[in-house]
Order: sequence, then C-alpha cells, then structure tokens
Amino acid sequence: MSLWKFVSMIQSESLYLSRLDQLDDKYEGRLSLKDQVDCCNRIPSKEYIIARRLFNKDTNRNIDANDPIGRDELPLFLKLLDLTNRQKRDCVYANCWHINSSENYALWKIYTNNDDGIAIKTTVGNLRDCILHKDGFCIGKVKYYNYRTENANPNSISIFDLSLRKRKEFEYENELRLISWFMDKPIIKVDLNKLIDEIYISPFSPEPLKGVVESIRSNYVLIKKINKSDLNSPLIS
Repeated sequence: MSLWKFVSMIQSESLYLSRLDQLDDKYEGRLSLKDQVDCCNRIPSKEYIIARRLFNKDTNRNIDANDPIGRDELPLFLKLLDLTNRQKRDCVYANCWHINSSENYALWKIYTNNDDGIAIKTTVGNLRDCILHKDGFCIGKVKYYNYRTENANPNSISIFDLSLRKRKEFEYENELRLISWFMDKPIIKVDLNKLIDEIYISPFSPEPLKGVVESIRSNYVLIKKINKSDLNSPLIS
C-alpha cells in the first residue's frame, strides 16, 4: 500500500474494502465460460422461465421447465445470466492479502509506489480476531481456474463463492480475502495492535521513509517492529 493508505488505515483504525466490480480484473466475480454453458444445459429455474416468456417473440407459446433453451433464445439467456451476476457483484466487497512466508518482488512493483510503499504482516488468526464487529464477513483463500475450460466452482455459482475465484493468470498473487456484503461504508473497524505483526518498508523507497513510518507508529501507540525490506540489500562477497 502507499503511505497515505497506511496513514488512513492507522487514523481510522479500519480496513478498507473494495467493491468487487471496481477491482482491476474485469472478470472478478464473473461466471466462467464453462459455467455459462453449463447453466444453459441445466433445467432453468422459475425466474428464468418467466424471463424467457418475456423475451420470447411468440407470446402464445407455452414454455415450461423442461423446454430446452432454443438457439434463438441463447444470446438473451446469457445476457440475462450475466446481468444477474453483475448486479450481485455490486453488493460484495473485498479486502485482499498476499499469502507467503517471504516478500514478493513482483507484488512490491505492482501494488506499491516505488518511493513510499508499505506492507503489513499478519496471520489469518489475527485478521479474524482483530475485527471488532464479528457479523457480516467471511475469510477465504482465493482459488484459481482456467476461465475458458473450467468451472469457477463446480458446486456453486453463488456470488460469495465466485468472489473467492480468479483466473489462473493471477495465481502469482496467492490471495486471501476478507469478504463482506451490503455495506453502508466500505470499511471494517479493527484493533490495529491485534492485526499488525510487523511493518515492512518497500525495497525501492528512500531511507527517510522508515523514519516517517516510525514517527507515525509512535503517534498512534503501535508497538510493532518496522523492517526495511532487504530485497535490494548489497550482495555479500
């Protein structure tokens, strides 16, 4: 995160959650191509039967749950399916973490500015326990799949399951998410001293940044270790 995001987190004592449809990957929370095909092959539910009656040009035709979807209806059915899915994504929010036992050079480059990048280290248990109001959220590890040939989730296409699925192209993120829904404000209040184990300064940041972060830590009574990343440390010869 950038320095201003770190300061905002400290001042507000909260984690910010991004709405699923506003994340960088436009496929967030979307059905895979295989999911869409499988949905077309299943017996439609009542809501889709009603929609098919509305969309069908032949209003006198009696459509029941056993009717196969006609070739002419398929584009409209897929459009309705995608619209329903997108509307559900508008209600889901995510706070994203990288799972690793060490730093990741690529993620420093992608998700922070070179001059003021900061990362915080925690555990899944601490993330769960630091939340002050325990209702209305879940924590899960993201699973990665082939968007064209695999189901996002073979057992469910609920938006909550889909929010923990991403395309294989993003597997390097090795992500864990805090998920919530129907939020008036996209923040969750937390106990920062429970959340934060250690604070890391970007390997690409200037040396004075560590002093700035130490000052912020002192002002907000955070008794946490601050580490300057050693990814760019001189080689030992």
